[in-house]
Amino acid sequence: MKKSSFLVVGGNSGIGRSIVDILDSHGHDVTICDKVISEDLSKTHQCFQLDLRDKESVDIFSKELLSELGINNLVYSAGYQENVDILELDINSWENMFCVNVGSAFSISQTIARNIEKQKNGVLVYLSSIHGEIIREIPHYSASKAAQNMMMKEFAYRLATSGGRAFSIAPGSIDTPMLRRDLSTEELFWEGENNIPMKRHGSPDEVAKLFYSILEIEYLTGTVIVIDGGLSLVI
Repeated sequence: MKKSSFLVVGGNSGIGRSIVDILDSHGHDVTICDKVISEDLSKTHQCFQLDLRDKESVDIFSKELLSELGINNLVYSAGYQENVDILELDINSWENMFCVNVGSAFSISQTIARNIEKQKNGVLVYLSSIHGEIIREIPHYSASKAAQNMMMKEFAYRLATSGGRAFSIAPGSIDTPMLRRDLSTEELFWEGENNIPMKRHGSPDEVAKLFYSILEIEYLTGTVIVIDGGLSLVI
């Protein structure tokens, strides 16, 4: 893939950081947006610190700052997870989750999609989850990922004749800080591994390699690609 400009939302850690690293290694221009920005990234990249739950700030970022940058490739890797029973879940938690995974994703995607249409080239990539289709008793997370997947398909359809593409990558159990917070003890971590047919958690670098390998497949759009070590076969 020729040198391009990318915005990586959630690029400070986990899968997003691995995607920043692989884009850097291939010489692309990478801009990072995250709630927290580490010092090493701020020294080498253009970075924007942004809370994706803040609708007003996201709207200003999308319509004013992002539109001026002309970036025509997006990797949306932001997100968080809460284990809450659906009967105990409050509406604020539901709305915050949808704000991060759907509302802010839409606002940022729309701006970049317009750049794609102007430049006749570009891609929208979303780090989704196998739980966009498979229940795991994380109702607002799973429902928001399902909504994000359908949003991706709408963008893919709209951009198909404009030189643009969109797709989602749906990881299973990946060894990230978010997973370590969820599986907070060594016992839970190893128990989680034993539930996976390949008997191990995936690495962020494996997801990043998948992401980069399919960037050059120009006929691929509007689909959700699973990388989960076979976990979705058994849950």
